[in-house]
Parts: sequence; C-alpha cells; structure tokens
Amino acid sequence: MANEILQTRQIADNVNTSLVILLANVNTSANAAANTVKVMANSGSILNAKSLNFINTAQISVIVTDNLDGNANISFATGGISASAANTVKVMANSAGILTPRSLNFVNTNTSIVSVTDNGDGNANISILNKVSLTLPLSDLVTVLVAGANVAYVRAPRAFTLTQARASLLTAGATGNVNVQVTINGTNAFSNLLQIEAGNVTSVGSTFPPIITTPTIPDDANLKYSIISAGTSAVGLIVTLSGLAV
Repeated sequence: MANEILQTRQIADNVNTSLVILLANVNTSANAAANTVKVMANSGSILNAKSLNFINTAQISVIVTDNLDGNANISFATGGISASAANTVKVMANSAGILTPRSLNFVNTNTSIVSVTDNGDGNANISILNKVSLTLPLSDLVTVLVAGANVAYVRAPRAFTLTQARASLLTAGATGNVNVQVTINGTNAFSNLLQIEAGNVTSVGSTFPPIITTPTIPDDANLKYSIISAGTSAVGLIVTLSGLAV
C-alpha cells in the first residue's frame, strides 16, 4: 500500500506538477467557475459555460433551488404567477386572434349574464348564461278585463330558471287589483300573486311583489296564465316572465 501511495504521489505532468497538486487545482478551478452549464436546445445551439436566463415567463413561474449535491432543481408552474401580474391571460376566439397577455373585458352582454369565479388553483371559471324572456298578452286591447282560468298559454322554448315576472295594462283599473297566477305543468309559480294595483298600469313597484316558489321551468313546459281578479275598467293585460337559460 505504501508503494502504491508513493507511486501516485510520483505522478506528475510535463512541468513536474504532482497529481495531488493537479487535482487540487482542478477542484479550485471548478469551484471558481460561476457558469458551468452546458446548454442544448432542440438538439442544437450548444452553448458551453453559460448562465441560464429564463425569458418570456409572463405565464410561467420559474423556481430554481439548490439540490445540495452540486446540482440545481428548476421547476415550472403555470398557476404560480404573482397577484400583481394583472394581465396574464392568453386569449383565443374562434380559433384565431391570439392576444397574450391581455385582460378580458366582456362586452355586448345585454342578453347574457357573465359570472367569473376563482377556481382556487390559479385558474378562473367563466360562465355565460343567456337571458330568457317570454311576453304573452292575456287579453285584447279594447275589451274590459274579466277574471278567468287559463286565459292564455305558451310552451317554454327552452329550459330556464324563472327570476322575474311583471305585468302591464294599457288602461289602468279604476278600483281593485289585477292579480295573475301562472302554472308550470300544473304547479303554481307564485305564492304571492303577480299584481297590478288599482290606478297603475304596471306591476313594477307593487306593494306586494310576486314571490316565485317554482323557479325551475323545463324545456317545453306548459305555462298557463289565469286572471285571478280583474279589478274594474282595466284593459290590455300583458305578462312577461324572465329568467336565465340552463
């Protein structure tokens, strides 16, 4: 063993530098070299002894940590962008028109309800619900209104959730309220009836607004309208049901 150690120590380069000193020099040089990364992208473009600088990272969070074994760990996360990065959305509409990064501003939404919620994983949920409106006359425009069951009907053009009901008159009643009930496949829609008070031509602002107890309207549901009370001298009753498509 002593002879082997002696032989190792006797190894030298052409300027008579021993192996021990050579190894020490290599170690010192390696530690002093700040950029020791060999970079290859797409099987080409080799760069030796270069630092790495990650660019175009508006939608990517890059994290570099020391692996404590002479190597570095590099991780990429698409959901880790700082909240201060206001515009990090990549937008594509109809398979064209890519804009990145941009904020989203929904326009032309008079017939839609746009809801944006946090998905809790760095993404956002966007739901777009179409508004539905059914307007139906329950009388002509000249005959004084009279009470009656099932004076008009319509079938729902699609499934929707009923959120609002209103009624109007061409000529206000002199006395007594006009009250309307709507049934959905035989089930009453309101607990408080849809009401137009005497002297008014609209149910909007009524002292007792309708309370919707059956909001779910299936596709092709049979909607029947009944005039529960007609007041006196009222003419031209129209009812509108509004909601959100499902």
